[in-house]
Amino acid sequence: MGSGQLMNNNTKLWIRTLCVLIVLTAVSIPCSAALQIGIRGGYFIANGWSETHDLIYDSPGTYSIGAEFTYQFFIPLDLTLAVDVLSASGERVWPSEDGGFEPTGESVSYDMTPITLTARWHFLRESILSPYVGIGVGYVQFKESGEETIDGAGFLVQAGSDVYISRYFRFFFEAEYNSYPDTIGNFGASYYFDESDLGGIVARTGIRVVF
Repeated sequence: MGSGQLMNNNTKLWIRTLCVLIVLTAVSIPCSAALQIGIRGGYFIANGWSETHDLIYDSPGTYSIGAEFTYQFFIPLDLTLAVDVLSASGERVWPSEDGGFEPTGESVSYDMTPITLTARWHFLRESILSPYVGIGVGYVQFKESGEETIDGAGFLVQAGSDVYISRYFRFFFEAEYNSYPDTIGNFGASYYFDESDLGGIVARTGIRVVF
């Protein structure tokens, strides 16, 4: 089985799991629909391509900013569509004679845009502090200066908590692990380090407005 086929099968499995979770909740819990719009920011650690990121961009990760749209189907369950934007700047490298890499003096940057769909299950929904866990699927676009756009599909898991400020406002914080396998690693530093996953770990916070 090829790596591309394996990635597609894994993505289909996560989508099916997400759908099953929604359906099971739909038939067992009374409806309590609500719409939420949020803004969020965080720090992304490039866990899936850490050596490449550290070499070219001289850091383990970068900051992110994004927006999300949430529909609460039932009291403990909601579904969130989110878009985040990440970028970083560094210096392009070139293979050296000793088998490593050396800087070229040419600046390089990237823009990465993950789009995710996440189902979250909340505990203690009506309390001031409401922890939750989530599972979802994602699609990412990655554009490095001077190179073609790369894209791919993946999955995520997360855990966090809402903090109720008022009837209409909620502060939240969460941690997320995401994976976008077989999106990089065909050439350059990522090929040298055998890194093929654009995913990582995100620590994030933000505010949600409830309508």
